Amino acid sequence: MLEYYYGAGEKAASVGQELFMRALLARFLRDDVGATAIEYAIIAGGISIVIVAGVKGIGTSVSGQFSAVGAAFK
Repeated sequence: MLEYYYGAGEKAASVGQELFMRALLARFLRDDVGATAIEYAIIAGGISIVIVAGVKGIGTSVSGQFSAVGAAFK
């Protein structure tokens, strides 16, 4: 198809390759699907950090209570 517009030969292939690369780059810059996935991953990571910190804080006090109950049974 490009040969029809630019004629056959190396120049036509070079121009066609350049147009293809420009279209590919333009499509890549317009694509925002990956950005949404990254945003969700960041949110999930933040939530998991909060959960781990909360469980660690609660775990310390629960461990103390289990030790007290264990000592009371002896």
